Amino acid sequence: EWARAGYESVTGRANYSDVYKKDITLNILGPVGDIVGEWVIKGAFVESSNFGSYDWSNSEAVSVDLTIAMDYCVLNF
Repeated sequence: EWARAGYESVTGRANYSDVYKKDITLNILGPVGDIVGEWVIKGAFVESSNFGSYDWSNSEAVSVDLTIAMDYCVLNF
């Protein structure tokens, strides 16, 4: 849903940035699973996406690739 929020391919309509931009928190984990770093990504949006192709004849995993762009980042700790 988030990947489609910036641009609707069916109607050709582009949305406003307050619809498709999100704030993301990225936690960096240490070797025992504790949080050793935290980045707050402000104004993140999907720049490009590739959902691969699903073959109904087998049950192999499908790889989903997203490229995320952002306005700026803040390093909390």
